Amino acid sequence: MRKKKTVSLAYRHWKQSFQHRLSCLVLFCFVLALLCLALLCLAWLGLTCFALLCLAWFGLIWLGLAYRPGNYLSPPNLT
Repeated sequence: MRKKKTVSLAYRHWKQSFQHRLSCLVLFCFVLALLCLALLCLAWLGLTCFALLCLAWFGLIWLGLAYRPGNYLSPPNLT
């Protein structure tokens, strides 16, 4: 008859706590990656909207629709 190997209670407890900490770390990294991805998407959307607004504004200037006296797009007369 072979003798059964017994695993100590301390080792089992350490293994369970290690697995728990590892799964928490993996979950934390996953949530952090999702947060970074969301921030990247928001930054990309913000830059895209800013670029489109700039293009529209400079397009209006190029067409001569902005800075015309009496136009609502022109800056106020400070003189």
